[in-house]
Amino acid sequence: MASEKQAQLAKEIHLDFLDKLGAHSVLVDKIDVDGKKTFAVIAYTDKKLKKTPPQHLEIEDGTRKLNVPVVFTVEEKFMI
Repeated sequence: MASEKQAQLAKEIHLDFLDKLGAHSVLVDKIDVDGKKTFAVIAYTDKKLKKTPPQHLEIEDGTRKLNVPVVFTVEEKFMI
């Protein structure tokens, strides 16, 4: 399970990668994975991705590696 701090770190580290995949907005939120609450990176895209996106983003937390969940959601950009 990832903490909010770990998910924010994953977002910061992988923001360019998510942008290249087509994400127009990226945030961190709590999700439910197999009945357990965890924090995840949520990436919004304009359309469904052509390739299967990753399910996790890897970070190093101290001396250990951690996989932070990432969820891709199709939503149109909000324009004001």
